[in-house]
Amino acid sequence: MPKLKPLSKAPIASAPVALMRPDTGPGGYSRLGFLGVNAEVYFPPGCSAYAKFVLVYPVGYNKTMYSVIETEEFAQWMASLRDTPTRIRLQRRLGKASRGNLGDVKPVGGDVYEMREFFGPGWRMYYVKQGAAIILMLGGGDKATQDRDIERAKAMALELQNEQDQDPPV
Repeated sequence: MPKLKPLSKAPIASAPVALMRPDTGPGGYSRLGFLGVNAEVYFPPGCSAYAKFVLVYPVGYNKTMYSVIETEEFAQWMASLRDTPTRIRLQRRLGKASRGNLGDVKPVGGDVYEMREFFGPGWRMYYVKQGAAIILMLGGGDKATQDRDIERAKAMALELQNEQDQDPPV
């Protein structure tokens, strides 16, 4: 049985890293432990590698996944951030959102939502949902510019809605 190894010096994972142990448990069951977690899972003899993977996959196949699309204005705002660690943290947040973990989100009206980050000056990112699986990032800012950013995001959302209403369905 192959041994799964975690990446060396990997960034902090959002889920425990699985480590397949070559030894077997009681009754010929194969054992799967989790690094940093006091837990083990036993699989019956003959359980396929695919079944083991599905059972321990950190996100799961049935959970909602999103396509995160950035508007040009959002991309410009993100590029304008001078602090590289801040940009990295916000990009990680978008990655988590694409995997279905939207985190701390608050509706601000007009189908616009605010992703809140509680570090630095209190970063905010604004988006609308389109359909069941698309998140369209509109803009961002911090707590100091929040009211102005919300109004701009609402105006952009209304503009996008008007464009969609005018476009004939394909």
